[in-house]
Amino acid sequence: MRWKYAVAAAVVLIVGTLVLSNFMKERWQQQQTVYGQRKKITLPDGSLVILNSHSEIRYKNNWLENMNREIWLEGEAYFDVVHTNSNSKFTVHLSDKSQIAVMGTVFNVHQGHLENDVVLEKGKIQWSSATGKVIPMAPGEKIQYKLSGEIINKYAVNALNYSSWTRGVINVDSMTLKDVTLLLEEQYGWTFRFTSDKLSDQRIWGSLPLDDPRLLLEALEQVADTKISKYNNEMVISSR
Repeated sequence: MRWKYAVAAAVVLIVGTLVLSNFMKERWQQQQTVYGQRKKITLPDGSLVILNSHSEIRYKNNWLENMNREIWLEGEAYFDVVHTNSNSKFTVHLSDKSQIAVMGTVFNVHQGHLENDVVLEKGKIQWSSATGKVIPMAPGEKIQYKLSGEIINKYAVNALNYSSWTRGVINVDSMTLKDVTLLLEEQYGWTFRFTSDKLSDQRIWGSLPLDDPRLLLEALEQVADTKISKYNNEMVISSR
């Protein structure tokens, strides 16, 4: 009878090993950044993701040649997606339940508190809302939409300006000071307060360095011709 128990034990061991192996294959990878941090990530298929500040992606670690490639994103990220021989799909799922179908391309996704935007640098993508609305995009196009899925605008842009953060700067050409501070709040977790509404509506031009918060604030003071006073984590912007 001992040999029967030995065979049974061996079967249990083999089954357990297969279950564990399948579990390991199905494990999820999670990558995230804190305020003020950027991270380069190489996906299982060789595609590149640059994760912006205070953002997160999740994906399975077993991307086989013929399987769909899926990413779940919260925050902002820049994607450079490789084309596979089997033409496997690459899909980015956003936190508002919309998604982007990718056909080997380079694009930037930004998810804000009230609005999201997608900018295509090269290649081809197709944005789909949570309600099934589908919009194809061509290189140099941007779509801006509310979290409800309502399209605000679709128009031509200089796509490189929207991925400038991947190179350590923020391009702020023709942005209002209010919109710039909203971006910086997402980057560093700061809070900004203006001493007048006129200041917040002021448009500025130039670029701001991201990697050194002190230099960033000094540059913002210079391009906006303002004074920024720091009180703990709150920044107060006033006229010079």
